[in-house]
Amino acid sequence: MPMFADVGGTEHFDERVAGMFNALAGGWSVADEVRPTLTAAVAHAMSFETWKSLTQGGLTDEKARDLMIGLVTGVAGAAA
Repeated sequence: MPMFADVGGTEHFDERVAGMFNALAGGWSVADEVRPTLTAAVAHAMSFETWKSLTQGGLTDEKARDLMIGLVTGVAGAAA
């Protein structure tokens, strides 16, 4: 089975994911004390393992998306 390194590595992919994470996590105006929780919620929502668990647990992609949006917006809204 070929690995990513066999076809040029994962650097480009990793950079794109990091850029998406920074845009998502940084786009919220929250108090400094809430930032670590919000950052963790965004990281959890973006995790492949999160999506795998939710969809293998029976949720559609759309329901998993909505759940993660609710998580992140709930964290951000609780800070307001």
